[in-house]
Amino acid sequence: SLYFKYIHTTHKVTIMEPDTTPPVTVNDYVDAWQVADFTITLTTTDYESGVAETYYRINDGPIQSVSTHGQPRITTESANNTLEYWSVDKAGNEELPHKVLTGIKLDKTAPTGSIAINNDAVYATSTSVTLTLTAVDVTSGVYKVRFSNDGVWDTEPWEIPSPTKTWTLTLGDGTKTVYYQIRDNAGLVSITYSDTIVLD
Repeated sequence: SLYFKYIHTTHKVTIMEPDTTPPVTVNDYVDAWQVADFTITLTTTDYESGVAETYYRINDGPIQSVSTHGQPRITTESANNTLEYWSVDKAGNEELPHKVLTGIKLDKTAPTGSIAINNDAVYATSTSVTLTLTAVDVTSGVYKVRFSNDGVWDTEPWEIPSPTKTWTLTLGDGTKTVYYQIRDNAGLVSITYSDTIVLD
């Protein structure tokens, strides 16, 4: 069916023309890493016949509508989720070409890693030791790491990761522990990893 807009009236004669202008849809996505499932809100305007429906597809999945399925919700961990979206007005005008939002970022998993002091030696004769380290994050990537002799994370600086690091144990004989944390580019922080060695 056709919807018409009034353009002007002269001497009680109304001249009309069909609505041929498609609606316009925009999204509110902020280009930054998200760390939990989140919704992208689609907003559509149509100044003539009005909006009939807004549709979308996430990662080339099935076509869904806002009225039936709600606003698109991103749940897949990836650095490049995609959202295709478009609207149709009440005159049947479809928004073409469909809009495609790429690079939608979601990382819900904290990084993982490991630490070993002097290649897992039981004893050390010097406070200067070598740490062997791993750090893995498959989605947003490893950002930085930090270390501690007491396991209290207050003033320890974040630093660029490396496979090995020279570290100084606290003075005095006995069991020493070095603590290790990893942060990814989404801001997620790993559990605290640690290793012990006996200083003698």
